[in-house]
Amino acid sequence: MTFFLKTVSYTNKLWRSLPKVGGQRRFIASAANTQQLELGGIFPPIPTPFNDDESIAYDKLALNVAAYNKVPFRGLVIQGSNGEYVYLNSVERVELVKRVREFLPLDSKKLLLAGSGCE
Repeated sequence: MTFFLKTVSYTNKLWRSLPKVGGQRRFIASAANTQQLELGGIFPPIPTPFNDDESIAYDKLALNVAAYNKVPFRGLVIQGSNGEYVYLNSVERVELVKRVREFLPLDSKKLLLAGSGCE
């Protein structure tokens, strides 16, 4: 119980330390101290479609990504809670991220968050 209370206390301190943007707290990651990356917005976890032989159905993935691109999401979560991370080997995991990036138009400016399901 003590560990839980300390964790909650630390989390609350961390949350209160985040800067407010537009009246809301925002997590802003900084890259190489020269850029700031705004992570506010909606990032839906996208499913990984499979063929009958359990290989990744990249043709269906391309259709899904095209549909997601029409919605004003800030980005997409690949291999997250719906991404079937545990069923992919390391080569498939990397290839999946590469393909999603290829399927998104360059001008979409959507961020990709990958691998959050690897816990």
